Amino acid sequence: MIYAVSVVIPSYNCLEYLPKAISSIFQQNRTDIEIIIINDNSNDGSAEYLALLSQREPCVNVITANGVGAAGARNLAIEEASGEYIAFLDADDYWYPNKLLAQLALHEASPNIAMSFTNYDHVNEQYQYIVDCFGYWNQFTDISTPTYHINQPLAQVLGHN
Repeated sequence: MIYAVSVVIPSYNCLEYLPKAISSIFQQNRTDIEIIIINDNSNDGSAEYLALLSQREPCVNVITANGVGAAGARNLAIEEASGEYIAFLDADDYWYPNKLLAQLALHEASPNIAMSFTNYDHVNEQYQYIVDCFGYWNQFTDISTPTYHINQPLAQVLGHN
C-alpha cells in the first residue's frame, strides 16, 4: 500500500497511554496512514500489546530498540517510513479528530511548505486542559487564530520547539 503519512511514535514504558495515542490516529479520517512505533526496551507490557496490535492492524509496524532514546527512535522510524509525509506523535500524547486532515490540506494547498506545526494542548495525567502551546510559549503570544501562519527562519522555529 502507498501511504500518504507515516506516523512516528517513540515509546518507552508508555503502555498506559499508547491506546489513546493510537486510537487518535485512527480518528483522522484517513486510511492511507502507516504507524511506526519504536518500542525502546519497554518492560511494562508494551511489547505484548504492540505485538497484538500489529497483528490486528496491518498499517502498524513495530520496531524494537534497545535504549536509543526518543530522538534515536524517531530516526529509526524515519528510515523505515514510506509515507510522503512524516508526522510525529509522542506515545503519551494524542491528536484531536481531523487534526491531520487539516494539516495535510495545508500542505496540499501550498506545496512549497516543507514543515508545519500545529497548536496543541497541555493536559494533566487525567487529560484535563491546562494551557495550549500558543499560550505557553511566549513567542506565540500574538497568535489568536488556529490558522495563523508563522513565517520565521527555520533555526528560530527549531530553537523554540
